[in-house]
Amino acid sequence: MAKTATDVFNDNQIAKGYDNYSGLGNIELILVDRDYFPRVHDFPFYREGVDRVTGDGITQGDGHDTTLWLSNGITYAQWWYLYTSILGGARSGKVTLKTRRWASPVNTTMPERYIIANAILDIGAPPDLARAPLGYDQFIYNFSRIDILHEDKMKGTLSATGASTAQTGITTAAEKLTAFTTSGLNAGVTTSASDDSHTIVVAKDYKVTAVISFTSDASVLWTFQVRVDAAAVGAKSIIESNATPDAEQVTLFWQQALDATATVTIYVNSDVGGGASITVVDAVFAIESS
Repeated sequence: MAKTATDVFNDNQIAKGYDNYSGLGNIELILVDRDYFPRVHDFPFYREGVDRVTGDGITQGDGHDTTLWLSNGITYAQWWYLYTSILGGARSGKVTLKTRRWASPVNTTMPERYIIANAILDIGAPPDLARAPLGYDQFIYNFSRIDILHEDKMKGTLSATGASTAQTGITTAAEKLTAFTTSGLNAGVTTSASDDSHTIVVAKDYKVTAVISFTSDASVLWTFQVRVDAAAVGAKSIIESNATPDAEQVTLFWQQALDATATVTIYVNSDVGGGASITVVDAVFAIESS
């Protein structure tokens, strides 16, 4: 029977090469011949370099981080898969992995602490492994030269401060809001002020929030909404500018599981068939994994 994400024990993922976010897949869902890779134990094996005691007696990590995955065993075919498909015909090579740096005790509110990192994986030479009739017992994935790309909190921020450029000709047909001037903090998300969008790199559940302060033509009904790959999601935020018109402010919120390459934007439309103008003065458009 085929396994799914609900059948796995941990979220340990691996992919060939460095920076291969889109290739990351749970080790327990990789099927070779008729066998899925067994679960791995990733804790407590993370080590922050080699221990070095300084002159004041404090122990510090020196050099690159290392960790390992411990498995009860893999088949010969699975070792060959690692050798060919993950390491490109070598027993050691570059990989991208997701693994726990820390782990929470049972029944506590402390979250699991996964990282996504580049590393060198060494699967060992067959003569040195513990052979069994169908494979290798107590198999160890050794990861060295770990370079952390992201903690397991993905985020991206777009903003505008003191802006004065109007977006004109906005009709009853919704169009992308093109008001953001600065790409802020980002991890696992590509933020683009030039495209006014967030593009997901690491698939997860995300929360989207936006606060937009704007001026506009008088007595116009404005509608704002989050879109994912240009498809409307979540509730609309609707506000009408008054006759003066004064500055107005709207807030948007949405939460959704997003796949890698998904693009998140904000769209706006007016109730004026001939088009109306809006000037976003200050705004924050943020996305964060939950």
